Amino acid sequence: MRGNLDCQKDALGRPELSATPSGNVRSLRTAVIAAPLMMVALAFGMTMPNVMNATMQPLPEIAGVVGAAAGSIQMTAGAASSGLVAILFDGRSAFSMAAVMATCSLLALIAYCLLARPAERRIYSQAVEVPAAIEGAMHL
Repeated sequence: MRGNLDCQKDALGRPELSATPSGNVRSLRTAVIAAPLMMVALAFGMTMPNVMNATMQPLPEIAGVVGAAAGSIQMTAGAASSGLVAILFDGRSAFSMAAVMATCSLLALIAYCLLARPAERRIYSQAVEVPAAIEGAMHL
């Protein structure tokens, strides 16, 4: 939809034609874009405090260092991602941003499956073995 042709006047009072979308189309576009952005912001707001808490949980004695390292990693990843989006930007669409976001999400999933899950399994298996060993020693 191209929009309406409005006759507006410039600073000297001369008429000039400009193609502007009608109010309904503009508000619909805004709502379509704003609603998902608000959902993403809500999701980040609800998950990030828990993520920071989870990063500090294994090493509570050096929580400040762990928090600083996690924040530094976040800022570095954000800077690298925004630079990559700027390099890939074609001047017309937000495809480069969507592609970088999808790639980062996929890398995060791969890192979780290859790094975090095996570590969780190791920690869980060690936690289960210790009480079993203590229980076996008590029966002797």
